[in-house]
This record gives sequence, structure tokens and C-alpha cells, in this order.
Amino acid sequence: DDIAGWDFMKDDNDPYDDTRYGHGTGEARDSTAATDNMIGDAGVCPKCRFLPMRAGDSFITDVTSYGKAIVYATDNGASIIQCALGTLNMNRFAQSALDYAYAKGVLSVNSMADENSRHHNMPASANHTLPVHAIEYDGSGLADSTTFVGYHPCSNYGGQNLLSASGSSCSSGATGKLSGIAGLLRSEER
Repeated sequence: DDIAGWDFMKDDNDPYDDTRYGHGTGEARDSTAATDNMIGDAGVCPKCRFLPMRAGDSFITDVTSYGKAIVYATDNGASIIQCALGTLNMNRFAQSALDYAYAKGVLSVNSMADENSRHHNMPASANHTLPVHAIEYDGSGLADSTTFVGYHPCSNYGGQNLLSASGSSCSSGATGKLSGIAGLLRSEER
């Protein structure tokens, strides 16, 4: 029974984000939070359908659980897979899962990581992903800023970065925002 998504860490149908900081849940809000409900901010694509999955209990997760989540999302009709996470390595299974999603027209949006470092975060640096870096405005508020494309100081950077997006919570936040934008674009083509 997977009507509520899947938890690949505990292998059950309860993908509840029980981390004290709600990392995955926060990024999901950035992309798909509902509007006009008086609860928090609106997501970038509030009418996009959301399929909750959990691959680990922190930002760093097991690469095989990540690969299983990619296959699950692809097989369940996802158009965009939002990955505000990292793995310590890549294995053939995870890369095959990304290849499979890509062949089915599924976009995997992946965080460059939140460490202010030049190193390349896995799986963002793997083939068939869209690595995302965060940018921000440079003043203390919108009214006193001179640019909206300043480097976000807690976002990784480097040659693997393909796209930068606004993010108030590093690359992870930018991943949520860009996933919502990708959802809007995908909905227009249908």
C-alpha cells in the first residue's frame, strides 16, 4: 500500500520527515505548498502534485536508497524529481536509475550542497541530473539591494553547476524553487 509515497530508509509506506529540522519537508514546501490557506508561503508550483518519498534521515543518504527512490518516482509517473540531498558516493545502480529516469523524460533536480565549497556533491555531479546552486539579493532586504544574483555564501559552486536559482536556504532551497519552476514549465507543455 503506497498511497502515501514510500520511505526507502525504513521500507514502509510512511515517508514522514521526522528529522528535527524537516529538511525534505521544507524543500517540498518551496516547490509545491498550497496557496490561500493562511499557512506559510506559497510554493512555486502550488498545483503540482507531490509524491512524498524519503531516502534517508539527514541531508546525506545511502546511494542505493536514493536510486530506489528515483526508480519509484519514475515508475509512478513523476515528471520532476526534487533531490535536496547528497550521497557519499555513486554506484552503478544509482546511475542506472538516473539513466532510466532520463530515458523516460523525467528531470532530476539536484542540490549542489550547502557547504560553501568547490567540491562536487554526489549525486548532483552524476550524469542526467540538473545541479542547482543558490543565489540571493545582496542587501538586508529587497528595497536596499543592488542585485538579485549575488552568490549565496552557504551554497556549493564549481564546474558542475548548471543553473543558479534564488534560495533563502542555500542550494537546498534553490532546489525546491527550481523544481517548482520546472513543474510549471512541464505543466505548460501538456
